[in-house]
Amino acid sequence: MKEKKQRSKGVQNIINQYFSFDGKISRLKYMGALFLLVISMAFIIISMTETASFLINDVIDMKATDIRISIAVFFLIVFAILASNWLVMFFSFMCRRLNDIGLRHYLCLIIFIPIINVLFLIMLFTLKGVEEDEVLLDENTENML
Repeated sequence: MKEKKQRSKGVQNIINQYFSFDGKISRLKYMGALFLLVISMAFIIISMTETASFLINDVIDMKATDIRISIAVFFLIVFAILASNWLVMFFSFMCRRLNDIGLRHYLCLIIFIPIINVLFLIMLFTLKGVEEDEVLLDENTENML
């Protein structure tokens, strides 16, 4: 019974560490996490394109069998699930970094604006976190947001 509780605590810690939007993350941990996420996403994209090209080439050459198509579609579904988990982790780290800086979560939507998103990421990399009693927004601005 005790072993089962420990396992569930371990799983809960992993979920909290990678999928939680609460808490803070320092600049160095954010950079490391983003580096690992970029490498993993590159692997996912390469794998998805290879699987898709394999599927397309087999269909064009009329070599496709039902089992080969099923396997390719299965891998595409797995890669899509991995990519969606990656996206949740990316926004989780970004929201925690915004918490550390003292800004609101909804600012992570800036990542969808071209050119500005690069400046936004540079800001997340460079700004130092604030202490609990410090806030970047004054109370009047906070009420407007």
